[in-house]
Parts: sequence; structure tokens; C-alpha cells
Amino acid sequence: QTTNPPLLLFHHQPYINYIYITMSPKAPSEFSVDEVCMWLTAIGLGASIDKFKENAIDGGMLVTLQDADLQGDLGLTHLQIRKFHQSLEFSTSLAATGGAPAPAAPAGGGHDESGRVAALEQEN
Repeated sequence: QTTNPPLLLFHHQPYINYIYITMSPKAPSEFSVDEVCMWLTAIGLGASIDKFKENAIDGGMLVTLQDADLQGDLGLTHLQIRKFHQSLEFSTSLAATGGAPAPAAPAGGGHDESGRVAALEQEN
């Protein structure tokens, strides 16, 4: 059985750039404590690693953490908690789609934009 090499994936959101390092594909709920620490570093929360190790946070616990746990027990700020949840959601969807980012919904509420693109091309 061969092991997949680590997958580096750059995920861009407004004002936020994340680098995710995962074993392709692995759900966050399956992370070991060390993998949780690697994930925290990848999302820019490496300063929190000691608290997560001290509390033996593995993937099973990671996905059940509530805001009160993150703030009170693990010392994250409100903005760090927001980053945590966005990153966890993205990592979970990445694993669910087999290592590829989930397709984004087309602009305009899911309507076909090809007609609009053709019109814009004709204007230019």
C-alpha cells in the first residue's frame, strides 16, 4: 500500500490566505494530536499548539470544540475562533471531495453566466 505525499493547497478568501497541509484526503476528525498541531500551524494558529497538546486535542475532539472551549480552555480570541471555524469547514469539505476544493457556486445565484460573458466580450 502506498502513502500519498502531503498535499499543499492554497485557499484564498478575501483578506485571508491559508496554506493547508493535509494527507490527501483525510478528514479533520481523523487527525492525530500531531496532525492537529500541523493543521493549526498551517492556518496561522501555531501559537496555540501548546494548549491543544496539553489538552490532547485530536481530530475527534477538534470537530466538537465549541466557541466557549476555544476561548476559555484554549485561549483563542474571537477572530482566531472565526479563522478556526472557517478553516475547519474548508478542511472538512476538502476531505469530502477527495482532495479537491468544492466547486464554487456560479455568480448570480447559480444562473448560467455564459450569455452575460458573451455580451461583455462583444462590448470589448
